Amino acid sequence: MNCKSQSVCSDGFTLVEVLVAVAILAIGLAAVFGQISQSVFTVGYLRDSTLASWVAVDRITELRIENRFPDIDETDGEIDMAGQSWRYTLNISQTPLPDLRRIDVAVSFADTPDSIISKATGFIGRPGTGEPLPPVLPPRYTQGELQ
Repeated sequence: MNCKSQSVCSDGFTLVEVLVAVAILAIGLAAVFGQISQSVFTVGYLRDSTLASWVAVDRITELRIENRFPDIDETDGEIDMAGQSWRYTLNISQTPLPDLRRIDVAVSFADTPDSIISKATGFIGRPGTGEPLPPVLPPRYTQGELQ
């Protein structure tokens, strides 16, 4: 190379410049991999939480479908859903109204029953009590106006 001054013409990067660039790249990649790891953990947690919520709501729905007034009791059991074994605790308690029961369901993995993942609460009334509610109809639109 034909250079008049050494300060104007350079043949490449110095070792210090290369080491600084590699260090910056390593820090950036560590941050990216940390975020990817956190995202994978979050997706797994959300999946488990959603499935546990479904298990809890399904138990309440099954009690409602039986169309009987449940006794005050606490039971537990296991159920398989989405390739996973779940443990649930079902607590049926009295409310201030004599014809209404409260249902609390806590769900965890079958192998770690003390670590509750999701909870749901529902209510069941005594069948045949009370007046049926009138149907709720959506508002009607006629010529662009709400009736």
